Amino acid sequence: MPTHRNPSRLAPQPIAAMALLALLTGIAHAQTTTTQETPPAANPPASAETPNPVTNNQTMDADIAARPLSIGDPAPSLYVSTWLQGEAVPALAPGTVYVIEHWATWCGPCIAMMPKLSALQAAHADKGLVVVGITSEDEPEQTLRSFVRKQGERMTYRVALDDAGRTERAWMEAAKQRGIPFAFVVDRAGKIAFMGHPVLLEDVVPQVLDGTWDISKAQLAQQRDRELLRLRDAFAKLSSEGQFEQAAAVLTKGLEQSPSLGVHLAGVIFRVHAVQLDDIDAANAFASKATAQLLKDDADALNALAWTIADASDVAGRDLAISLAAAQRAHELRPTDAAIADTLAYVFAAQREWPKAVEAQRLAQSLATDDETKQRYGEALALYERNAKR
Repeated sequence: MPTHRNPSRLAPQPIAAMALLALLTGIAHAQTTTTQETPPAANPPASAETPNPVTNNQTMDADIAARPLSIGDPAPSLYVSTWLQGEAVPALAPGTVYVIEHWATWCGPCIAMMPKLSALQAAHADKGLVVVGITSEDEPEQTLRSFVRKQGERMTYRVALDDAGRTERAWMEAAKQRGIPFAFVVDRAGKIAFMGHPVLLEDVVPQVLDGTWDISKAQLAQQRDRELLRLRDAFAKLSSEGQFEQAAAVLTKGLEQSPSLGVHLAGVIFRVHAVQLDDIDAANAFASKATAQLLKDDADALNALAWTIADASDVAGRDLAISLAAAQRAHELRPTDAAIADTLAYVFAAQREWPKAVEAQRLAQSLATDDETKQRYGEALALYERNAKR
């Protein structure tokens, strides 16, 4: 059986989907979310003598209730106690694009993002980009200033201290976000164009700046991610109670209602039936229906399901014919996709159809566009060729 893996199969999956897979495979959820952290226990309150000015407006706390914040909504105000570095931003000005990034000194992934945010600011300052890093930490101001100063060239953008958590409530809590680093992009019209991990900003920001960013697509992606989070929470609760039949039913209903979630859910549903419920007939029946009906025009979902079945060597009775049908249909839909050709080869290898595996893997290698992928596919090809000669 081949031993290589196809990282591209999982690359597009958001954290919610990865968490579903983690729950099934026994991998700690923390291993799949190393790019975001949640805060430690709060520090003791700051001294009552510490000044706490409101610099953006005089709105009372009652008016800063965490209203739902989504892509396409007007951006909230920034509530800043003090600017730790750079020129103050008294208000979000029309015509300017802003990156509002939430961070903390204790957050390793936040610190790792600082040079990238600095480079982003430097590259696009002349196009009207302003990057603001804001922290809601309850640390003394001088401690935070010292931290920022020590970063030097790693952290060259504006940095602000939240005013008593008001910005956190208006932005992070309103968007139902708990992990950092987390970034919002505000477009020239003052609307939220993007919210997500700052590692994605390198692709997003240039499009927002030149007006090619598609907010409607971003809104659909956000709806998908929120639905995945809802399903993840429901799945986690039921699984923790040992109610795997109900957990599978929740995911299946979610898939039927939103087939676009197939790339994230189909493989999980298959493994719940096959492993947790020890019902391979139900697993194969689901995979067959998904391939022929629910996912028949979704190349990514078919690719993911095909790989999951072929890779399930621990599952007795898995139907590799279904895996092959899914892989072949995905290849039919996207014949020049290297990752899909690689999956097709992998399924042939699982069936011990070595000449066909060699042919498909050669195609995958020829379609790969980067050296690392070509090398990985070449290693798999060599394995298949050795087996074909036996």
